Amino acid sequence: MIPYFETHITEACNLKCRGCSHFSVFAKPKHKDLKEFEREFKRLSEIEEIGIIRLMGGEPLLNPDFMEYCRIARRYFPKTSISLVTNGILGHKLQPYVDELNRLKINVTISDYHLAKQNKDIHTELHEKGSLYNISLDPSGSQDADLMHYFCDIRINNWFYYMDGRFYPCCIAGTIHDFWNHFKLDWGFTPEELSIDIFTHTAEEIEDFISKPCKLCAYCDTLTRQRTYKPFSISEGKMEEWTI
Repeated sequence: MIPYFETHITEACNLKCRGCSHFSVFAKPKHKDLKEFEREFKRLSEIEEIGIIRLMGGEPLLNPDFMEYCRIARRYFPKTSISLVTNGILGHKLQPYVDELNRLKINVTISDYHLAKQNKDIHTELHEKGSLYNISLDPSGSQDADLMHYFCDIRINNWFYYMDGRFYPCCIAGTIHDFWNHFKLDWGFTPEELSIDIFTHTAEEIEDFISKPCKLCAYCDTLTRQRTYKPFSISEGKMEEWTI
């Protein structure tokens, strides 16, 4: 069983948060293909039990079909806890679907940045995000991968990431390509080396892979990340917002 994963239904975002752990500041604004989403969730339901699924982005309410992703997720995972995670700025888009969301038992979670433009009137869960941390990437790759993995809060909480038919140990591994592409970086390995395909591997192989250190762990100063919380601010798109 995989206790938790988060996945994007869009890469588009209407906030550019400093230190965004999903690198949405640099992502190209595209939506997840709906047919592929269903094909992948069907496969997942055949091989894995999932405890919690979080549908997010980017900002998921920028995807005009956001409700259809919720319906598909619930269809294939009738017993799983499912949340739609939003920043609430487009909260008015939820209003027509409140009854259906309740019927589907889809939780709506607002990442609370304490911004006046966030719409918190819809019945939701609030997730405190008034402070953000820098990812504290180490471009030199000189960290002890095993040690960083051992102390990693993401590992400890089993916050796995899933996208495009592949599981990643964390959202940083799953979205680091946007950071690389923006700053034209080559760290000597590819996103495929940080992930495992759900169509060619068993549940046991997937669970084993995502529970171990990956090559990116040597580039992630976990200990620094966990002590560099800062107040929310808008990113200026500078590399040092994410690096030590």
